[in-house]
Amino acid sequence: MNNKVIDFTYALEKQKTFSKLLEDKKGIKQPSDIYNVPYSFILGLNSELYEIVNAAKMHKSYSKEKIDRDHVIEECADLLSWIGNTANFLEVKLITEVQEMQITAPEVIVVSLNDKINRLTWKKRVARYTLTDKILPLFVELIYSLGFDLNDLEEAYHKKMDKNILELEQGIWKN
Repeated sequence: MNNKVIDFTYALEKQKTFSKLLEDKKGIKQPSDIYNVPYSFILGLNSELYEIVNAAKMHKSYSKEKIDRDHVIEECADLLSWIGNTANFLEVKLITEVQEMQITAPEVIVVSLNDKINRLTWKKRVARYTLTDKILPLFVELIYSLGFDLNDLEEAYHKKMDKNILELEQGIWKN
């Protein structure tokens, strides 16, 4: 099998910019724990993961509702935002190498991702490895298993972050 380098570093700078805007907003607290990934990050990652589950209606095998693909990829972009925040906290680049993959059922990937996210509670050294070598490849596989590609994700990410920054600057976000 061939390996492919996946580079999400575009999310790092945008998340740093957005985090700086949040720091300047009174009443919004930023994590300062220096040894472990804060639980707020773990909860944020899991929350966004399950927003994807809800948007893709993975838990509703009996449902005949049409899936809103734009909503699903937007939720994937939100998870990428949290991955970017976590990578910035851990001071790692969001570059990973993955094998060309056979796509697994999204439900299987979600359960595995959830497990890996929950393991981020270890010291930063272990969390760095978990994020780049476990979570990131699974996230890429999830994107493909949902029928998207990485260009779809990058487009949705930039659109979502531009909207978030505009709303924050306009004072739509409240403390």
